Amino acid sequence: MSEGSSIPVLVIPGIYGSGPTHWQTRWQELHPQWVRVEQRSWDRPDRATWVATLESAVATCRRPPILVAHSLGCALVAQWAGTTRLPVQSAFLVAPADVDSVDRTPDAVRSFAPMPTRTLPFPSMLVASTNDQYVSIERSRGFARAWGSDFVNLGAQGHINADSELDDWPAGLALLGQLIQDTDPAGADRSSAREDVRNRGEDDTMAESDGVLEKQPAEMTDDELQQAVQLLEVDLAKSQYGTRGHENAEAMLNAVMAEAERRAAAG
Repeated sequence: MSEGSSIPVLVIPGIYGSGPTHWQTRWQELHPQWVRVEQRSWDRPDRATWVATLESAVATCRRPPILVAHSLGCALVAQWAGTTRLPVQSAFLVAPADVDSVDRTPDAVRSFAPMPTRTLPFPSMLVASTNDQYVSIERSRGFARAWGSDFVNLGAQGHINADSELDDWPAGLALLGQLIQDTDPAGADRSSAREDVRNRGEDDTMAESDGVLEKQPAEMTDDELQQAVQLLEVDLAKSQYGTRGHENAEAMLNAVMAEAERRAAAG
């Protein structure tokens, strides 16, 4: 990715920041020009302070940036979007912490409640997990609907953080690459940001996919079930299929997720 022509990318962690094995950190290692929004206190998040920090970070960008947020960072983006006049190209929102739920999130995040439910003034994609301890899949889907975000169900991936053991999360990079492609108004700069992201994400994903989707869900290992969910979610988000193919892919995804849920229930 060219330093001079690429789209600015701001990485926005949640509470406690993102450690060395978190996909946000791994992505920054792959793309050193991406900038992390550094908060004054990661342990005691204050909404007003965090919003001001994000405002300052966006203001320094030479052109509308892409926001890559995780957990409380998603709530921060939603709160900030209601206060700013600065432009943003798009936002990639992963595992939004349910700041309204005293059962799912710590009291330290309560200053971000209530979670905004207004439509975001820029395109966005929300990626969620079916077994996220900090937000239910139903709430995640509701946030996506309220914010006008494209919704991607990643299957059982926990909080989609370091504990999820996603490594460089190539499927996530492919989703981000598609968001960049869909929302970049200036075709001249697409190759620098989009192609680099997609090459790092899609190539790795395709290299790992040989034979997985040829199996029936009952024949897949647990790891293959998770891989199949990621592959199908990426393909559906990218609209690679015609109408009939899209329906078949959705049916396959539902079957894979049903098998994963059956195994989880069986222990």
